[in-house]
Amino acid sequence: MKKTILFLLFALSASGIHAQTGKGKLTLQPRAGLTLGNQAGSLTDGSKIKPGFTVGFDCEYGLSDRWSLSAGLAYAQYGDKANNAIGTLAEENGKQVVYIIKADNVREDLDFLTLPVQANFYVWKGLALHAGLQAGYLLRAHEKGTLYSAKLSELPSGDTGLINFDPNNSSWTSTYVDISAKDAVRKFDLSIPVGISFEYKHVVLDAHYLLGLTDLDKSGIGSSRNSVFTFTLGYKFGL
Repeated sequence: MKKTILFLLFALSASGIHAQTGKGKLTLQPRAGLTLGNQAGSLTDGSKIKPGFTVGFDCEYGLSDRWSLSAGLAYAQYGDKANNAIGTLAEENGKQVVYIIKADNVREDLDFLTLPVQANFYVWKGLALHAGLQAGYLLRAHEKGTLYSAKLSELPSGDTGLINFDPNNSSWTSTYVDISAKDAVRKFDLSIPVGISFEYKHVVLDAHYLLGLTDLDKSGIGSSRNSVFTFTLGYKFGL
């Protein structure tokens, strides 16, 4: 009896070390963790990382001892802290005047419902590489922070709000915003997730990078795409 118990404990331990995949095997993995959101594109110069969180699950089907396919569903917080400046035209006394609109650490929250589909390759024991395609649906878009505006002609020569920005300069007029930005952001997003994970005794540590393919800005002034790192902790079990 004692030998049987020891053998079972050893078998369970070994199964925890090796990759939890196999031909025809179906598993479910709830997971949660941290997102480090940012934006890439012509509208995102000077943007900073905005932390958030994600929670969801993945369902994985084994094609062989090394290959599997997975699909998931998750709530994820993306976005950034904007420090960009853009030019816009306004008409004054029948003349076109160029204004500079400057964001100063404006928090941009973009919350998505995501559906990642990935191919997974188990390199060694519980170590796996992942790549695929992710669809996202925008649930919430919100901006909060201070915007500054000034006539370009009244700013120091060559300064467009990104160089030597001084909010105390009397040329700048400040406006605090706390508004929904959902009408300015595209509802659907497509991106490429790539990542690496390690599994031990059903516990899965995962790191992914998300490369956005969709220009989320609807204004047509420039481009803005998701650029996000995610780090999650999950627990995988068989179905």
